Amino acid sequence: HAIDKGYEYAFLIAGSGAESDAQLQLLLNAIPKSAIVICSLPCMQAGSHEIVRAKELAAMSMPNANSNVDAAKIAAIVIQNACVGDAEDLKYTAFVVEGINKKSSKNFQMTGL
Repeated sequence: HAIDKGYEYAFLIAGSGAESDAQLQLLLNAIPKSAIVICSLPCMQAGSHEIVRAKELAAMSMPNANSNVDAAKIAAIVIQNACVGDAEDLKYTAFVVEGINKKSSKNFQMTGL
């Protein structure tokens, strides 16, 4: 429970959809810093867009010259319907977690370093 962890509020917001990043940032600016914010994204998007979008959302929570220090930060990403009870659950979730956490480019990858 978020409240038990010291957060005054908990928000689950859509990380994709009709909202622009500017609208999402306005929403984060309006949410108190004492809140935990979790974004949700649909799974199995074309071109693995859920991974791309999760990285974009994570970048919005990183401090930079343009960021509002008083804005709430996105603490977690939930991938909707990633686990459906079949044999592909573990494979897909491992792929998504690795893809989100990977810092290398999708287009230029080197191995063996």
